[in-house]
Amino acid sequence: MNSKNVDMITLQVIMNALYSITDEMNLALIRTAYSTNIKDRRDCSCAIYTKNREVISQTELGCPIHLGIMPSALDYVFTQMTLEDLEEGDHVIFNVPYPVGPGHLNDILLLTLCL
Repeated sequence: MNSKNVDMITLQVIMNALYSITDEMNLALIRTAYSTNIKDRRDCSCAIYTKNREVISQTELGCPIHLGIMPSALDYVFTQMTLEDLEEGDHVIFNVPYPVGPGHLNDILLLTLCL
């Protein structure tokens, strides 16, 4: 399907589905967390990016600061490895603090590759 052929209703349905997916990702993280910061304070965020690291969807249930730091953290991850180094379903856990990481030393970024 060419993006020029997508009608406004289909676009709205897809956009809301992507928002729902990131919200569900965030809620699953909160439900399964052992950390008080995540479970009670909801100090977490989730987003979906393209392979070019462009944001497609992000949850509105988390902390906005995380969503602001994710692009630079992803850029740093991909200076250490390339997409060719990863296979679908691979997970990368990353906790390099500022200036490129997810924030504080105990913060982590979990990247899951879905092609």
